[in-house]
Order: sequence, then C-alpha cells, then structure tokens
Amino acid sequence: MATVAKEPRPHEGHRKRVRERFVKNGADTFSEAELLEFLLFYAIPRVDTRPIAERLLETFGSLDSVLLASPEELHANVRLPAGADCFFALLRHLQERSQMLVCRAHFFDERFLASYLPIQFIGFRKEHVILFFLDKDGFLLHRRTIVGGLHSVNLTLRSLTEPAERYGACSLIIAHNHPNGKPVPSAADLETTRILHKELKEHNLTLLEHYIVADTVCRPILNEAISP
Repeated sequence: MATVAKEPRPHEGHRKRVRERFVKNGADTFSEAELLEFLLFYAIPRVDTRPIAERLLETFGSLDSVLLASPEELHANVRLPAGADCFFALLRHLQERSQMLVCRAHFFDERFLASYLPIQFIGFRKEHVILFFLDKDGFLLHRRTIVGGLHSVNLTLRSLTEPAERYGACSLIIAHNHPNGKPVPSAADLETTRILHKELKEHNLTLLEHYIVADTVCRPILNEAISP
C-alpha cells in the first residue's frame, strides 16, 4: 500500500531557519521586527507572524513599547490571534517582577536614575511617558508606559492617583523622552509639571521628580518648574 507524504506545515521551514540563525548568531543580528516575529512563534502556531510583528511595531513605535503594553492597550490597537494576548500579559508580568527585583531600593538614587532611565527609552522613535510608582522607601511598586508625548496622552490627575491608590504608592517619578535628542523642557512641560506637583500634593502624593530623557542625557526639571 502506497504511503502519502505529509505536506510541510506553512512557515515550518522558515521558523526552523530563524531558530537556527538565532542559535548560531544571537539576537544582536536581528532587527526589532525579526525579534518580535521570532517571539510570536511561541504564542501563535502555524501562522506567518511577520505581518503581526510589523503591525505591532507600527502601532506602538518600538519593541519595548510592545512588550510593556497592557492587555487593554493591545486589544484597543491591534487584533491579535487567540492566545497571543495572554502570552503578552504573562510576559509583561514576568518583566515587571524582574524589574522590581533589579530596581528595588534604587529610586531615591539620582546617580542610578541617570544611568537607568535612558536605557528605558532605547529604540523609541515616538515620545513616551513612563510612570514609576514608589513606596515610602523608594521601592518600585508599579511602572506604566504610555505611548505618546506628555501633552498628547491623557495624563490626567486621575490617571496618576488611581494606580497610586491601587498599589499603595506614596510617591512617583515621571519620565518622558524627547526623540529629537534635546533635553530642553518646553513651557508646556514645565507648566504640566508644576500643576501635577501641586495637585498630587493635595492627594498626599509626592512627585519626586520629572525627567526629560534625550539619548543618554537625563534632565530633572521639577525644581525648574516649581521655582518662583
């Protein structure tokens, strides 16, 4: 009796070649799109994941932003195959746990922040805002990354006080990047900082600092904003 040869699964050969390339050459030889495509192999079987990776990068601006996006942000912006949203949620949870272990007890250390914050914005081609919610000893309780500039995102008082209450934070640090490479605060940057500092204080929350990050420069602007 003749046997019928099994047809290879779609993209099986491509996935094998990508894995072999990763093992042989490492991640440094991959673009952000290729890394995300490769990562999605483990969340989405038997589907070409390259278009999905490209759509995610186009929407969120960088690989880091994709990995840090909340399930709500992913659902709101990109339709993902079943299972992929859970994969990203689990990945994000593990990242946050890792971040808390690495960064614990460092957020009152300005020298640490000067080296740590610029790394958080590597690869971002758009403006992002990162919020760090801290306990009374400066330990990181929660971080949130928002895609968009300080004035184009919905950075309301409520968007700060609700997470602070949820995680028991006493203070927070705001950082946002200037992709043009110039860490110079605009008048709106200073005004927003001044208003948030005052309003957070009224809710028993301390804005420890607001940093502008441009390339490797990390510039604090709180004192400049609240000075008479």
